[in-house]
Amino acid sequence: MNGLLEKYCALWNLSEPSLIAKTNTSHVYKVAYQNISAVLKVYTELGRIHEAIGPQFLKECNGNGVIDVYEFNDEACFLYYVDGNEVLSLVEQEKDEEATLIIAQTLSKIHKTPIPKNHPYKTFDTHMRRLFEYAPMDHAPNIVKRAAAFASSKIRKQIEISMLHGDMHHKNVMYDTQKGWLALDPQCVVGDRAYDCANTLHNPHQRPDLTEDKDRLLKQAEILGTELNITPQRIIDYAYIHGALSSCWTKEDNGHYGEDALRTSKILEPYISKE
Repeated sequence: MNGLLEKYCALWNLSEPSLIAKTNTSHVYKVAYQNISAVLKVYTELGRIHEAIGPQFLKECNGNGVIDVYEFNDEACFLYYVDGNEVLSLVEQEKDEEATLIIAQTLSKIHKTPIPKNHPYKTFDTHMRRLFEYAPMDHAPNIVKRAAAFASSKIRKQIEISMLHGDMHHKNVMYDTQKGWLALDPQCVVGDRAYDCANTLHNPHQRPDLTEDKDRLLKQAEILGTELNITPQRIIDYAYIHGALSSCWTKEDNGHYGEDALRTSKILEPYISKE
C-alpha cells in the first residue's frame, strides 16, 4: 500500500499524507494539494472490485449533492476534502428529524442526475443478488425468505428509475463550510428512487432506540417521502427488503445473518404493501 501511496502522491502532486481511515476496501489519507487540503483514497484489492466505480458516479453527479472528484482510476482517487461533521452529529444533538430532512434534500439532488447510456452501475437484480441466493437455503431466517419473495415482486414494479447513491446513511453525508451538505462513498445503483431512502431507516448504526422504534421508523418514512415526493409506503417496502438484504451481506462477510437489520425489518413487516 505504501508503494501506491507514493505513486499517486507523485502522480497527482500531493504531499503531507496523513492516514485518516483504514478499511477492508481502502486506505484514506488527508493530503495537501497546492496549499489546500484534499483526500487521497487508495483501494485494496477488495476495494478495486467494490468501490472503484464510485468516483465515476460522483463525476456523473457533477457536484450536485456530492463531493467533487479531481482524478481517479481503478487503484486510487483524489477527492475534495470536506471540513465539517457527519450528519450523524445532528442525531447526537437530538435532531434526528432534521438529519433525515438533510438526507432527503441530498438525495433529491443526486436523483436529478441523468442516467448515462450503457452505464456501468448496478441494477437491482445485481444489487440484491445475495438476498436471492441466500433465501432458498435451509438456514435462511423465514423473514429473509419472505423478503426475497416480496423483493422479486417489487423489482418487477419499479417506477421512477434514477441514479441511486445506494448506501445513504448518517455517516455518508457531511457538512462543508463552503458547499453545504455533501454525500460521499456511493454504492452506485440504478433503480426505483424510493430504495435510496431504505438504509436511512436502518441507521444510525448501533442506535436501536431509533432503528427499533416503530413510531420513529414510520415518521422517518413520512419525512423522506414528503421532501422527495415519494409515497411513504414505497419507502417502508424497500426498507423492509433492505434489512433482509443487509443481513445477507453480514452472512457473507461474517458467517451469520445480521440480527439488527432483521429486527428493524420485522418491525416494518406489518406495514408493507399487501400484494
